[in-house]
Amino acid sequence: MAAGRLAFTTDLAAGVAHGDILFIAVGTPPLPTGESDTRYVEAVARGIGQHLDAHYRVIVNKSTVPIGSGDWVRRLVLEALQERDLAPPPNFEVVSNPEFLREGSAVYDTFNPDRIVLGGSSNRALELMQALYAPIVSRQFAEDSVAAPVPVVTTDLASAEMIKYAANAFLATKISFINEVANICDRVGADVTQVAQGIGLDSRIGPKFLQAGIGWGGSCFPKDVSALVHTAADYGYDATLLKAAVETNRGQRLRALDLLQQHLKILKGKTIGLLGLTFKPHTDDLRDAPPSTSLTNCCGWGPRSKLMTRSTLTIVLPISPPAYSSAPPRRTWPQTVMPWYSPPTGPNSNPSTMGLWLLSCTTPCWWTDETVSILPSSLDLGWSISASVAAYSPLGWPHSKSWNS
Repeated sequence: MAAGRLAFTTDLAAGVAHGDILFIAVGTPPLPTGESDTRYVEAVARGIGQHLDAHYRVIVNKSTVPIGSGDWVRRLVLEALQERDLAPPPNFEVVSNPEFLREGSAVYDTFNPDRIVLGGSSNRALELMQALYAPIVSRQFAEDSVAAPVPVVTTDLASAEMIKYAANAFLATKISFINEVANICDRVGADVTQVAQGIGLDSRIGPKFLQAGIGWGGSCFPKDVSALVHTAADYGYDATLLKAAVETNRGQRLRALDLLQQHLKILKGKTIGLLGLTFKPHTDDLRDAPPSTSLTNCCGWGPRSKLMTRSTLTIVLPISPPAYSSAPPRRTWPQTVMPWYSPPTGPNSNPSTMGLWLLSCTTPCWWTDETVSILPSSLDLGWSISASVAAYSPLGWPHSKSWNS
């Protein structure tokens, strides 16, 4: 901003006139059918066509769009050009440049990407895009400026669009896989966290996205997996593996409630505190969050529910953490006393106002009488909340067990 390299406008004509490279970066939310809603992409593409001049432009699809959208955007721009009186001859190319930003760390990911994908049929357009990304490729703004250059994948439009969908579908399937394994572990007496560690050390598999829990959600995985399944159906292919990942995920969201009912039998009349409402840590995004499914179904069984988010969290867990020789690293959350919770008087006292806790947060926590601090999962707190779901009851702390799924 201070250097004058960033400006904002709501004037589409001014934006088109300003840039040699025009990014389309709008939402593509899911439709009830599973397709992506591309009306916003269409509106921007037509708007660009209404304001293009004779100067060469590269139009970049940054939005997650259905496969084949590059040619569709080009046609929309051409149609808008042809509708104009005295329109200049077409002088533009369309490039696909999918984003791989993680919610909660988008700025970091922008300057420290794993790869950059560019899809197009014009060498001139691809060379312009490579020049644009040159400072990021050379890691001029990266946290580790001496790391190897960022890999750049140059391919055709359809392949670039497919890379985005395939990446998200693979990660979602990997989560569904470890949740399936977790459910088998529950039945055979194995520890899924140790199983995940053992298979994650295989360089062909890796440790990421192997944390068993109550499933995946958010604004990307459900939408993109559904869109890929729908695209496959459009072309006459039944994507059975992706459908199975979706079904496993749907069932996993109810798994926690099944466990609660198995161990506590009747939930009616109990008060349940739900810790962790968003679809992933370090965000405030509730879109298609797995805990919302637990809450909806739990309310149907009769218990009262209390919700807790990161910003309203001060509580004493009636189990004392073991003493450490030195204080562990802390990341504390804002301290706000919950009006519906009365802290116990002693370190092993049972709370009087909460019948049961349902933990849907995915990061181990150390509970103190002042704040909640996030600790590395490798620390042994004397009781396990490394799993994504755990249930506690005043009948005993912890009641029965903590679950790995």
